[in-house]
Amino acid sequence: MRKVITCCALCFCSSFGIEARAMQDHTFNLFSLHANALSVGDLRTNRLKHGIWANVGYTKQSSDHTSFLQQSEIRSVLAQAGYDYAFHMKSGQSFLGFALDYSHSWIDSKDYEEELKSGVANTLALALYHVYMHQSNLYIRSSFKYALSLQDMGRDSMRSHLLMGNLELGYRANFARLFFFQPLVGVSGGWIPSSLNLGEYYPLWVRAGGYLGINFLGNLKGDLAFGGFLDSDFFWDSAHMIARKNLRLLLTLGSNMHINQHFRLFIGGKMEFFGSSRVDYGVNVGMRFMFGRKYTQKAPIQGNQRTLKDVQREMLYQSDLSRQRVQERTHLKPDELQSRYQMQDRRDSPYVQDDLKYAKRQRLIRESSRWIDTKINEQNYQNRNLPALQHRDLGDIKAYYQRELERKYGK
Repeated sequence: MRKVITCCALCFCSSFGIEARAMQDHTFNLFSLHANALSVGDLRTNRLKHGIWANVGYTKQSSDHTSFLQQSEIRSVLAQAGYDYAFHMKSGQSFLGFALDYSHSWIDSKDYEEELKSGVANTLALALYHVYMHQSNLYIRSSFKYALSLQDMGRDSMRSHLLMGNLELGYRANFARLFFFQPLVGVSGGWIPSSLNLGEYYPLWVRAGGYLGINFLGNLKGDLAFGGFLDSDFFWDSAHMIARKNLRLLLTLGSNMHINQHFRLFIGGKMEFFGSSRVDYGVNVGMRFMFGRKYTQKAPIQGNQRTLKDVQREMLYQSDLSRQRVQERTHLKPDELQSRYQMQDRRDSPYVQDDLKYAKRQRLIRESSRWIDTKINEQNYQNRNLPALQHRDLGDIKAYYQRELERKYGK
């Protein structure tokens, strides 16, 4: 009798261990879905202070039957929303914001005895993110995310937590204003505390690849991009150097559309190939709404006397305003503005400084001549009734008007 009870206990413990391991595999897939999901929309050519965005997507994930995975299928609906604030600097733009993710998933899995089991899962995540975009089209995106997953498989349930940090570096190279290539590399690392006595895990997600796309020209601004990436994830635990690894090929197709200066739309789809656990397909659609005060530099203080630095500051201010007006009127991209205003980027060169010094010297000459003419005119007005001024020589009048023309238009 004791042997029968012992065998039943061992079978129950073994069955519970298999079920717990299967739910943990499902949790890994759910966290992988949230680790790479942060669609804030297109941030280029944004000159407004505030931005809110939201998107919703549907994703189907599947896992093959391997030595460390059970065959499963997960269908998820993921919704995201967030807010960010823009900081405008001379070198580029910086966006700081927060986001909230929620997903509801339907899980179908088969254990080692080919028994089909179904369940649901709910995952909630809170993220803080920062995006820096340089004028040279280089960008850096970083984020910190906390996720909570609640999984219910009928008889068993599981609660899991995740703390994760993400860093992505990319560059956008434009060709002939129509085509662009955007390589990027991203790394995400995290920590999953122990659940159901399965131990702690340390996941690592790595992505490397790029986008190849075309820019829209005409009334509708935006782009259409095709992406290819090598996507991988690794999981460490206290007992194994690598408890699980997975390499796969990710293909994406997406588009950004600038409806107007306040509203933008973005849609996209993705598929993964190879690997023991992958995304069969996924689609998402989202929007971004921008509002608030437009960014402009502070106007220089005007005074009666101006130094060379004041003149230079005024020229920089006027050139920045001119760029902003042209960009709002024509929706030119930053690289197009760069090519159009190349002379403005060389305003600190010695040649431009010599021109400023020459202009200042000519202005001082004109101002001094203006003071002389003003003084003479005042004397003539005080003595306007004298007979000598009644018969002025025409040469003096010609010389006066010549000085006036030189003062206004230069020599």
